[in-house]
Amino acid sequence: MKTRTIKIYSYSELSDDAKEVAVSYVQNRLDSWVLDDWYYFIYEDFVREVKRQGIEIGTKHDGKVPSIYWTGFWSQGDGASFEGSVDLLEYMKFHKLGNDYRKLYNFIKSYGGGATIKQSGHYVHEYTMSVTVDLDTYDFEYGGDYSTYEVNQLATQTNELEKHLGETVISLAKDLYKDLQREWEYITSSEYIAEELTEGGYEFLESGERA
Repeated sequence: MKTRTIKIYSYSELSDDAKEVAVSYVQNRLDSWVLDDWYYFIYEDFVREVKRQGIEIGTKHDGKVPSIYWTGFWSQGDGASFEGSVDLLEYMKFHKLGNDYRKLYNFIKSYGGGATIKQSGHYVHEYTMSVTVDLDTYDFEYGGDYSTYEVNQLATQTNELEKHLGETVISLAKDLYKDLQREWEYITSSEYIAEELTEGGYEFLESGERA
């Protein structure tokens, strides 16, 4: 019977070549390395930021996970999108649109109204979202105090606001995707993995393979 003694190394004790082997081992097995919830804090920041604009992100079937969708990061059709509802008064206040859409702003204050953001299609990038502004215009269109001119003016402002909101959600989705990609590139970078291997107390053979 023979006994062999194998020397065990910490990451910091490895040669430069062995360190590259150790890092490459992780980068080739990211599914088992990266935590499933690595992007949750990005979701939380995004939900909080858009709420300042009057946009309330919806939730998926379990009622807990935000209605945010994305795929990434280097294929055609990759991107991010989301679903939710919009408090139009808060939205117009945030973007300082009250004066530009005064007729519409006053109408919503009196009669109410909102908007919905929906995602559809096989892909989930920013251009798969649609925005619909919903106003209850029945009362003033039929026997109300508004003239035909005012009704048309309101319709025009509604269409313009819908377009403005559509451009905003596309911009927000692009920013969200950039944040997700930036974080992914960080947590899968050689520098980050090396730091984790050092602080995590992992053990290696001289070659850099996991002990």
